[in-house]
Amino acid sequence: MSKKVILLRHAPAMDRAEFSKKFKKDDFHRPLTNEGVESFEGLLERINAQKKYRKKLKEYKIFCSPFIRTQQTADLINKKFKMKSKTVEVLSHGTSPEKLLEFIQKTKKKHILLVGHEPELSAVEALSKKKPAKTFKKGEMRGYKLSNKKLKKKWKMLPHS
Repeated sequence: MSKKVILLRHAPAMDRAEFSKKFKKDDFHRPLTNEGVESFEGLLERINAQKKYRKKLKEYKIFCSPFIRTQQTADLINKKFKMKSKTVEVLSHGTSPEKLLEFIQKTKKKHILLVGHEPELSAVEALSKKKPAKTFKKGEMRGYKLSNKKLKKKWKMLPHS
């Protein structure tokens, strides 16, 4: 059985050092910027404008990291397309690409969208390619087909900056 997978890096968030200095909180709590929300909403609007993409996206089950910025990114999708996401620890920073690929393989859903972080997302792609993958830009989505326990990239979509 093949599976369709979308990997999504969270939308642009506050600068780590600035956030830490200003709010005295750790990276887990770092939120999206207003500009990050706007640019990602633009990407979602482009998807929504295309009936076939809008319809296909609604087939996906969304999983996201517990970090605030990934939760906020998933919430933007949930709000726009009336979907629901599930928080999973495996999408947190520090997860090995092997563990993330295992999660993708074992998830029962045929269409999954994972909202996560760098370098974990590009590392899981690299694991399938057995060579380095390009770093995900903030708010970037990449679509894959999972077959024979490997991810094969089919497309990518970037928010306008």
